[in-house]
Amino acid sequence: MLRDLGERRPVRLDWRGNVTFAVGLIALLTGITYGIQPYRGHAMGWTSPWVIAALAGGMALLILFGLVETRVAEPMFDMGLFRIRAFSAGNLAGLLAALARGGLLFIAIIWLQGIYLPRHGYGFSQTPLWAGIYLLPLTAGFLLAGPVSGFLSDRFGARPFATPAWWPPRSRSSCWTCSPSTSPTGSSPLPCC
Repeated sequence: MLRDLGERRPVRLDWRGNVTFAVGLIALLTGITYGIQPYRGHAMGWTSPWVIAALAGGMALLILFGLVETRVAEPMFDMGLFRIRAFSAGNLAGLLAALARGGLLFIAIIWLQGIYLPRHGYGFSQTPLWAGIYLLPLTAGFLLAGPVSGFLSDRFGARPFATPAWWPPRSRSSCWTCSPSTSPTGSSPLPCC
């Protein structure tokens, strides 16, 4: 049974930190969204003054957020936590893992909808649904691995599981890259695939 051992005390809301973070993140993501859309005869909108302004303004506000958080009495996020090596390394590892997972899912969806499913008899009108169905085992894996990894890391510590946990997805991604549907010869060069 978990017990709350935290110290409760009333604090003031960090309005400057909240506003700079929210507006900066919204501007940055809006700039990225409009940057990947066509603009005045260009395939992408990265040269649009609005996109450049949104990206630059968003980055400036996020940098300002970091400065604001170091100067307020009750910050939304304590930047001093990044002085703790384990905290910084853990957050960096989590960020890199999330970027890798997001990139893999993005490419997997495109691969399923544009290559694999059409080559296996699915019409293009059906591929979005079936791509989602094919990716359901990933969701099941996350649902099962979450509680198990939490239990194991509580019992043995996180360090023994942090690096080895990424080898199965990496090895499967390597096999997937060399799968018959992506190979020009139609056969996989890796024996494990």
